[in-house]
Amino acid sequence: MWLHRRSEEPSPTEVACYWVKSKLSKVGTSIKYLTLKDFGAKEDLSSDEDSSRFIEEVIHIGVKSQAESQLLKYFKSDIIEEKLGLHHLIINFISSDCNNDCSEFFNFCKENMVADLCSEASLKTVEQNNSSLWFQLRYARITASKIYDAAHCKKAMVPWLIKYSVYPIFGASPDAICEEYVVEIKMSTDRKDFSELFDKGK
Repeated sequence: MWLHRRSEEPSPTEVACYWVKSKLSKVGTSIKYLTLKDFGAKEDLSSDEDSSRFIEEVIHIGVKSQAESQLLKYFKSDIIEEKLGLHHLIINFISSDCNNDCSEFFNFCKENMVADLCSEASLKTVEQNNSSLWFQLRYARITASKIYDAAHCKKAMVPWLIKYSVYPIFGASPDAICEEYVVEIKMSTDRKDFSELFDKGK
């Protein structure tokens, strides 16, 4: 009986609506637009901690734990990338007192691209696309793959260029090197190309 009587009472929402429309819903009907001030006073966020060194602490902890992230790759100091990366070489060359001459840039690269670092980079980039350093060293360089694509060459013998300090803009990573040959293997997905390359009569 009590429950029945309670159901006959007017709903509390009939007296006061708790579902007030947002200010943004009025835009286009009675209000043309809203400014940021119309939303109310700006709240002052106060923090007890000093946040000025936050980014430095994040970088320090990330580098210490050798974490891989988009942020940390801009703050890690890799001597190989700094000495062999073409982007870093150009920036360091421009910031030095040298004239902006091409031959001087090649000499600058020759001084920085030491044989020991090139050998170390070669060992670290063996896995090619699984190595982030491989992508960094390929950046802005004319690689063997780019030369191949540009030439649209179907011959077996292609003059591949290996990364060398005299010509720092070239950065090929061949599959094999011996005294007389440089081998680059290109795998075709087209059946027609396969039959052309592996014809029994050739």
